[in-house]
Order: sequence, then structure tokens, then C-alpha cells
Amino acid sequence: MRFNDAVIGVAAIIVGLLIFIHVQSFPSQAGGRPGPALFPATLAALLMIAGVVLVVQGRRAGGPLCQIPPELNARGVGNIMMTLGAIVFYVLVSEYLGFLLASFVVMVGMMLMLKARARIAIPVAAGTTLCIYAIFHKMLMVPLPRGLLAF
Repeated sequence: MRFNDAVIGVAAIIVGLLIFIHVQSFPSQAGGRPGPALFPATLAALLMIAGVVLVVQGRRAGGPLCQIPPELNARGVGNIMMTLGAIVFYVLVSEYLGFLLASFVVMVGMMLMLKARARIAIPVAAGTTLCIYAIFHKMLMVPLPRGLLAF
């Protein structure tokens, strides 16, 4: 499916606005120092600016707001549904299984559905999951769901 840039721009503006509204509830720092809302609020503002640019470009280009390309076949629709299903699966099981297991299962499943060989998919998924875990949990100290492996 092909969306006009104006549609994507409106979506970006709405998402940016929702993020900006949400970060207003973040606590502020004493002494005028930047608080935890600074980075997400800045990104939300940049997202809204990019959305405005996309709306202007989309309106200038004209054309339909949504167009289904003729090359979108059943396999393409299946890949879209698989991706959405993987996201829903991760959201539903990540608290129970934990980040490591849930991410590994999602990555292996998606690679196998896309016809990757298991001997390639499994080590790539394991390495990618561990790299993401190391970067976000260990280096950036982002709390990730612990689940069954709670260590």
C-alpha cells in the first residue's frame, strides 16, 4: 500500500503531539537542569516538524491519499500480517518470557517465515538479541522485561 506523504505527515504530527503531551507529566529537575522530558520532547518536536514538511510535500505532489500497488500479492499481505502478529505476540508474552526469550522467538520466527535457513536464523537471532540486550540493558541501563530468565 502506498500512502501519500501528506497522510504520513499527519500521522507523524499526531504521534509527536501525543508524545509531547505525555512527557509533560515527567518530573522536572531542581535548579533548572534539564529533566527526563528533554530528549523525548525534543524528538517529538522534530517529529512534528518533519510531519509538517511531509504534509506540504504531499499536498504539492497531489495524487491519491492511498494507493494499493498492483504488485502487492498474497505473500506481501502475509508478510504484513506476520509482522503485526509478531508485534502483538511480543507485547503479550514479553513480561512473562522476558526480553531475551521473546525477542529471540520473534526474530527466529520471522526469519523462518521469510524462508531463511534455521542454521542461519538461530545464531543471527541469538547474536542480535544479545547485542540489543547489551546496548540497552547493560550500557544504557534501560529496564527490559526479565521474565523467566530473571538475571
